[in-house]
Amino acid sequence: MPPCPPVNERFGRTSRRMLVAWSCCILAAALPPAAGQCEIMKLVPADGGPNFCFGLSVAVDGYDVAVGSPRTSQRGMAYIFEREGGAWNQAARFMGDGLYGLNDQFGQSVAISGNAMLVGAWSENTGGAVYAFRRHNALWAREARFSAAETASGDRFGYSVALRGDVAVVGAPFRNAAYVFRWDGQAWSEQARLVATGGLNTDDFGQAVALDGETIVVGAPQHDAAGFNVGSAFVFERQRNGSWQQVAMLTPAPAWPSSRFGAAVALHAGAVAVGAPVGGSVFPAGATFVYERSGRGGWTQVAALSDPNAPGSSQIGASVALDGGILLVGASQYREGAGPATGAAYVFERRPGGWQGLARLTAHDGEDGDWFGAAVGLHGRLGLVGAWRDNPNGSRSGSAYLFAAGPDADGNGLMDACGCLGDLSGDWVVDSEDLALLIAAFGLGLEGGPDLNADGVVDQHDLGIMLMRLGSVCP
Repeated sequence: MPPCPPVNERFGRTSRRMLVAWSCCILAAALPPAAGQCEIMKLVPADGGPNFCFGLSVAVDGYDVAVGSPRTSQRGMAYIFEREGGAWNQAARFMGDGLYGLNDQFGQSVAISGNAMLVGAWSENTGGAVYAFRRHNALWAREARFSAAETASGDRFGYSVALRGDVAVVGAPFRNAAYVFRWDGQAWSEQARLVATGGLNTDDFGQAVALDGETIVVGAPQHDAAGFNVGSAFVFERQRNGSWQQVAMLTPAPAWPSSRFGAAVALHAGAVAVGAPVGGSVFPAGATFVYERSGRGGWTQVAALSDPNAPGSSQIGASVALDGGILLVGASQYREGAGPATGAAYVFERRPGGWQGLARLTAHDGEDGDWFGAAVGLHGRLGLVGAWRDNPNGSRSGSAYLFAAGPDADGNGLMDACGCLGDLSGDWVVDSEDLALLIAAFGLGLEGGPDLNADGVVDQHDLGIMLMRLGSVCP
């Protein structure tokens, strides 16, 4: 079986590099590691195995979690986890047709919205495809398989997907296009083809896509408008006649060559986040840029976020997720010391004075080479971080981690969700469900989760804390 994709494959075509120096930049304040209880649960598939790459893509909506595993059974799989009775359980798994040979990369991208889910398979039939699944009466079933009308060999249709309600956006970065589809209750039909004004066929336009309401953002991490391979992100808005029109091209300030700005994009409530993970002299660890709407078609850069204490080449901005005033940013190459990349994820909050860093998240069992943060998802106060090179079921079998993530309303420097000691189920209330989870883990040697006093074992001391906290409601 071929190994999971290397980092330059994850980022598209081979990058071309130059060096440039900048004298000014905007940095986030040094970020503290999040408290251990921020981690809710580690997810692994029931059938995990070596080189499955579980966690290469993730998405979350409400209490539904989708995780891609593009090398499972060589064709790929996607999984759904649902929260039931305070616990997270694997509810479904999906596989593509597999009619066109192996290595379809089914699960390279996932998106979930309500009762619908999309899974991209960018190598299927050489040009790529997207599968749609829908939940009826608590059961998930395949709904459709579709491609663009013009899909041809090598397009990588399905490399990225976004879904909101009945509208989907699919990226095809080697065609340098993104496509809008709509579900009419019977079928998914192609509505529009999006291309960048003045774009080239080497821009990787479509490597990342995001959708919110009447707005779409498409990343083009090798676009040269701001300099050699700096990258751009393009904003499209739906017009009154139903067409989609490009209204803005976003570039970073400061900019540096080969930053791959646009490798990851997120969009929500009038804000856009764009990752520039390949560091340079300005931001050695990489950065994420935030833009806010300033009138119809207008967007203004309001922040450039990084970590001044992160090692160089941490790839801050490898993945981004945005919901309300909370931003989750993956840094898959973050490392402690001189070892290979363990990975990290950063939580930022929008405040009246601007965007501020809240926490740096790491896995309780993180190891060198996990690439924790290669994919992130966020909805409400629930964060999801993929670590596709983790080894719970063999080399690069992969995992995903659920975290509590949210604002710091009381200003004590700790995310409010993390301050709710004892909330093991992630429903923001300390109740009988949490007590049952602690009892189930009683006597085990654990870090985080039910080990409420962080002494490495779940014992009577943790039970005492839980009993005192019963009935507490999180902020």
